[in-house]
Order: sequence, then structure tokens, then C-alpha cells
Amino acid sequence: MEGEIWRPVYGYEGLYEVSNFGKVRSVNRWVPNGKGGTISLNSVALRPSVNTFGYFMVNLCKCGKTNTRLVHRLVASSFLKNEHGKKIVNHIDGNKKNNYVSNLEWCTASENTKHAYSIGLMRITECMRKTMNRSRAVVRIDMFGNSKTYHSLTSASICESVSLTSIANNLAGRSKYCKGGKMFKYA
Repeated sequence: MEGEIWRPVYGYEGLYEVSNFGKVRSVNRWVPNGKGGTISLNSVALRPSVNTFGYFMVNLCKCGKTNTRLVHRLVASSFLKNEHGKKIVNHIDGNKKNNYVSNLEWCTASENTKHAYSIGLMRITECMRKTMNRSRAVVRIDMFGNSKTYHSLTSASICESVSLTSIANNLAGRSKYCKGGKMFKYA
């Protein structure tokens, strides 16, 4: 296809390649035939299967050992810089089967959750709403003295990209600051 770029799969160089369109293929190569000779294996497009969470995955074999890999992670690892060491690959349009590199980005778990809520993949359930109504409001104060009020610890955690444990420890006085010099107090 026009514009399709193929790169080696990290850890499987010389065996498999992944494209910026989210396709995976084996590479032409010579392999031992078990009788002292070698045989030629032609490049073959791998047919992905779908895991229980709806993501495409492929089986890659190296030295007789087969490993299952998620296609979107293969694409991101080969095509996207991860300067901040983020661990999650997000599908920007929310479609888990759209593995084009232009639809992928590295993010944190918190950023991924916020994104899912913002595009409607996750909704606040009635049970969550009742819990939030009973929750105590908290105020975030940054190192410049700016403050923002959240209706619950959970919403503060999601919006500020700070773990619930870190906020709870700060509120209880077990830590002076959270990530990024933020402090929290009950409203």
C-alpha cells in the first residue's frame, strides 16, 4: 500500500516486521531443516486474533518459543518516541482495532482513563455517582498557591494524575507533598 512503512519488531529483528498501518509480517529468511540443511521461508502476513479485551494480537516465534504480542504495542514501540517512559498505548479514536500509528500515543494509566471518560468509552455509573455524592470535596494547592476544588478524591486523582494513595497520605499528614509539588486538603 502507498505510504506503508515497515520496521523490525523490537526483540524479533530479522524475524518479523510491523507497519505504520498496524500490520505484522514475517521476514524472508533461511532456517535449519533439521537434516543439516536449510530451507527458505517466504514473508507471510500474520493474521491477528482478538483477545478478550478486544485488542488485536499476534503470535511471534523466536528460538522455538512462541510469545503473544499486542499489535498496537508493536506499532507504538517501532514508530513512536516515548521520551517520558510512559507505559500505556492509547487508541486516540477509542477504536481498539485501529492500529494505524497516527491513531496511537504513549500515555500514563491516568491519562488513558481520562481519555476514555472524555470520549465516552467509560461512563460514570449510578453507583459511582452515589459514591461521589457522599464523598468529601478536596482542594488541590500547587506550588504557586493556585487551588482547584474536586468533589472527591477519585476525581482529584484522575484529573491531577496523582494516585489515590498519594492524595490520601497527603490528607492524613503522612506526606507533605504529592507528585509535582501538589498539596491536598479537605474543602
